[in-house]
Parts: sequence; C-alpha cells; structure tokens
Amino acid sequence: VVMDTEPLTGESRLAADMLAHRMASYNGPRPALFIRGGETTVTVNGKGKGGRNQEFVLAMMHAWQRMGLKADGMPTVLAAGTDGIDGPTDAAGGFADRLVYDRMMERGLDPSGFLENNDAFGFLQRTNGLFKTGPTGTNVADLVLGILDP
Repeated sequence: VVMDTEPLTGESRLAADMLAHRMASYNGPRPALFIRGGETTVTVNGKGKGGRNQEFVLAMMHAWQRMGLKADGMPTVLAAGTDGIDGPTDAAGGFADRLVYDRMMERGLDPSGFLENNDAFGFLQRTNGLFKTGPTGTNVADLVLGILDP
C-alpha cells in the first residue's frame, strides 16, 4: 500500500497528472495500491458535464495515453465522492481500467477534447467508466484508489 499523507487539493487535472506519473514511475513491489484523499477543484471553461472526480479519472487516462501506455499496461484508478455525488451528475465519480481504455480506442475517443469541454461525464458514459452508488448520506472527502498489477 502506497499512501500519501498530503490531501489531494488544487486543480483536478494537475493532481491527476501528478498521480499518473507517480504510478507510472513506481518501482516498488506489486501489486500496489495507491490511496489518496481530499478534494480537488475544476475550473470550468467548457459546456460539458461532470464533476471533479470524473475529471480526475479522465485526466489520468489522458496522462497515461500521452505516456504511451497501452491497455495491457494500464493501471486501474477509481475517484469518487464519499457522498455518492460528483458534480451535477448521478455518478459518485469514475474509474478507468484496461476495459475503459479499450472502449476509448475502439470508439475513437480523444480524452483531450473531452477535457477541453469539461465533459468527463460524456467520456466516461461512452466508455462505461461511471461509478454510481447513489447518495450515501455522508460526506468525508473524495477518495482515489489506484492499482498497479504485477
């Protein structure tokens, strides 16, 4: 288990990019579980839909794509609000794994375009990467879990 004591803060895209690079450069024992908590923010410039956790996942996918990772080397990540709500959507957040990556490639989806339009919900909906729990009635923080397989 790799746990950071510093909470996730700042722009969701930047926090996701840092975690994506940290996971990609990790040389410790595997499998490895990365645990992060906190709350990031999103500067909305587009007309899309989503929340900070969905944007976090999309930004990680974009970072891994830029690094040249392929489906067989794709880590798994989940980012979700403990209250079960992420932005103006019915999702608690989103997740990305090899299957989400495969769907992205099969459907010719470009993460950067969805990021520019702040439409993480649209991207994750098309790739079956939405994480839906329904409202939980509690609000502790957002939780990010990342898994590196052997």
